[in-house]
Amino acid sequence: MTSTGDGSGGDVGCAPEDRQVPVTSTAVKSWSAARWISRVADEFGLAKVGENPGYTAGSTFRAHYTDRSAGGLMATSLSLARSCGYLGFYWAHDAQLWDGTVDAAEFYGYTSPDAGAPPTALQD
Repeated sequence: MTSTGDGSGGDVGCAPEDRQVPVTSTAVKSWSAARWISRVADEFGLAKVGENPGYTAGSTFRAHYTDRSAGGLMATSLSLARSCGYLGFYWAHDAQLWDGTVDAAEFYGYTSPDAGAPPTALQD
């Protein structure tokens, strides 16, 4: 699954009662992409992983991408991953983890078992 933290639906995460909402309900039109895709995956018993939008998005998005606060892309994406029960999370265009655009150590902190996030591809 991609589009985790893309701003759709206000980046609102998943809720336990989502599985009870019919996919034909008009309520789902206001959901974030992560929440919607998670709802569909749950119905069909599919495992879920996520990926953030890439750095090449518009210049306005770049500020969100590099924002290290609790409202920035990294924190938002990992929060969505936790609330939606992802099995893993991938950082799109991972070169930005190593070139200083975003902080790899911060990513590890959000994805560590102590942070309460599910295991990611970066953990052994």
